[in-house]
Amino acid sequence: MGKEWDPVELLRHSRHDWLNKLQLIKGNMALHRYERVGKIIEEIVIDSNNESKLSNLNMNEFATFLMTYNWEQHHFQLDFEVFGAQIDLSVIETEILTWCKGFFMNIEEAVTPYKDNRVSLSIELKKNEAFFYFDVQAEWAKMLPLQEWLQEQQQYQYLKLLTYNIQGDECIVELRTTCS
Repeated sequence: MGKEWDPVELLRHSRHDWLNKLQLIKGNMALHRYERVGKIIEEIVIDSNNESKLSNLNMNEFATFLMTYNWEQHHFQLDFEVFGAQIDLSVIETEILTWCKGFFMNIEEAVTPYKDNRVSLSIELKKNEAFFYFDVQAEWAKMLPLQEWLQEQQQYQYLKLLTYNIQGDECIVELRTTCS
């Protein structure tokens, strides 16, 4: 879960993603589904804005990790959104990256493979703090190791696990970080 991406690989994957999006637009236009074309374009704009906001947090390694996550084979799909005023989160990059890699690894081991498992990350930016909200929708295979891992997450300088709740097919986790 920490592949070093060579620039040509990055460009190849990015180009492939864009070609897929263009094919969706082209196919829906050919079928005269103009409303669907509008929705696809709207989704592209939203995704691009979120990638731009993520890139402006001064956490390049973390941004690369999130933006390239779905390019590798995993047992869940990741999506993310960023909202609020831009702030510099460079001081917390190592901690949030380490935390997310551990969390994602535990999710990988906890979910049933080849199901529609999803992780949505919302990053809310405030003046001197940021909140990371994780919403995991999954079919669980073995949840206990994930629960135990979450209970042990108190050893960070900048990150604080505010709450987590695992119920049914959903796991909600909220982190807070201060940046000053």
